[in-house]
Amino acid sequence: MSSSVPRSSSRSAFSLIELLVVIAIILILVGLVFVMIGKVQGMANRARAKSDIKQLEKAFVAYHDEYGDWPYPLIGYDNNGEDMETVHTGIQLGENAAHLLSGVNVDDLNPREIIFFDVPRNRIRRDNDNTVGFVDPWNYCYKYMMDFNDDGEVEARFTSGLSTNIVSGIGVAVWSQGPDGDDQFESDNITSWKSQ
Repeated sequence: MSSSVPRSSSRSAFSLIELLVVIAIILILVGLVFVMIGKVQGMANRARAKSDIKQLEKAFVAYHDEYGDWPYPLIGYDNNGEDMETVHTGIQLGENAAHLLSGVNVDDLNPREIIFFDVPRNRIRRDNDNTVGFVDPWNYCYKYMMDFNDDGEVEARFTSGLSTNIVSGIGVAVWSQGPDGDDQFESDNITSWKSQ
């Protein structure tokens, strides 16, 4: 009489190859999730910058409507180390300008202490104990130019000095330099005068 040992037809464990395939699939899915998170974060940053720019534009216009003039620059033109007379790339929205729009009477420019735009305090960047200003989602200062001579045009010139946008029919231009923090490459800039 021969006795046979019954064979189990079901397997109780993964083989090494099956385990490696499952791990590879999981890693691919995790990578795709990280890519999607990065894209969503980028879209959220652009949306926040567009919202800030629209609010800043409205705040400066409301200031002009209230006081009949544009606030003079509370910080100098950003000339990127070049001759300020030839290449100015807008005015950085510094701490004083942010406070002015938030209702503080800076240099007697907001005597009624009207809140035109409540700039969040956590968005005022400081470098080496020096305040820089109101920053976009990439931690670069917003920039602006105004129609100081009331000719119906605003000049927004970029870093290269070769690209100048003359914007007609508005009193103020506001922009973010985008993720690269450089005006020169306009493709990622977010501006108040054209839709992106």
